[in-house]
Amino acid sequence: YLPYTVDEFTNWLGAAKTIHLNGGYAAARETLHYPGYTPGWRLALLLPWQIDGALVLGRSAAAGFVLHAGLAGLLFDIVRRELVGRFPLTPAWVSIAAWIVVLVFLAAQGTGTLWTYTLLIEQPQIYFYTGVGFLLFAIRPDSDATSNTLFYIGLALLGGYLIKSATLALLPGVVFALLWFSWHRGNRARGKGLSDFLRNAALVLGPTLVGASLWRGTLGDIGQDCFASPLATLTSAALSDALARDWVDLAARFAVATGSYVLEYKTPVLIVACIGLFCACAWKRAAAVIALGSFAAIYLVSLYWYHLSCFGDFYFAQLNSIERFTRVVLQPLHALGLLAFAVAAFSLARGRIFNDPLPSL
Repeated sequence: YLPYTVDEFTNWLGAAKTIHLNGGYAAARETLHYPGYTPGWRLALLLPWQIDGALVLGRSAAAGFVLHAGLAGLLFDIVRRELVGRFPLTPAWVSIAAWIVVLVFLAAQGTGTLWTYTLLIEQPQIYFYTGVGFLLFAIRPDSDATSNTLFYIGLALLGGYLIKSATLALLPGVVFALLWFSWHRGNRARGKGLSDFLRNAALVLGPTLVGASLWRGTLGDIGQDCFASPLATLTSAALSDALARDWVDLAARFAVATGSYVLEYKTPVLIVACIGLFCACAWKRAAAVIALGSFAAIYLVSLYWYHLSCFGDFYFAQLNSIERFTRVVLQPLHALGLLAFAVAAFSLARGRIFNDPLPSL
């Protein structure tokens, strides 16, 4: 891989190189560009250099590839499990069918190209958020979610947070998903709803909340800018500056830019994904849709606010990176919709699309 974008060198590979040459993160921290950023992606990028100690920037693309391959493996496992619950096939044929789904998914670039085309921060975010959606989709609403699955969701959220703190915007959506599970299990588990919800919330949210608390405790003065602390955009001075701008015009331009991109980006994939998301909701498998849909809404509103209050005059005027910012929420929804569409196709083959019993992980 040949790095070529400015951000790769200033924010990610450049920082990883500084950490590597200084012998560790702590020694280099205060010299890094945006030192308040969570360190996960920068540390992941330098991990391939540790094999033989050679600092070869192109090797860092392996970090994104490993994450993407792991996500494809998760997709394979979920599809295989869904097939086992529907068809009397031998394990070999089930695996072949699951591989076909995975290969079609990768060919459609549901979460981008298998070998990443940049080393920017957006793609690893997409992998973790998609993993959360896949795992939520795999849970049946009419049965207890296993502690392992819930904890894996918690680890995916923690991984996403270590990549970028914007993952905190996904937590409300996950809470809504857990409430949806509790509501749909209410008649079957009266008296257990609250205790189950609290247990599930601890497993899912606990790792990220603990990780975020520990990270915030280490920041000190370097974590006071708006890039490290969203609360910095809500001070009286920040609010005054933001409201002095033409926020109505920005809202109109932002809505047009994001809406146009959503509709124009891989339109055939968008159509198939929307059909799949509709089927997921019709089956009472809506938890993942609720989580990622809520996340998309919160993320885009926050993105608008950051253009108004934090990013500066150039981003306010140009909306310069709206495409790659929007893909962070769009591609996980594409991926979830493609998975749901595949499961819908399995159910259609059995002739019972809306009342199909769906196995959990």
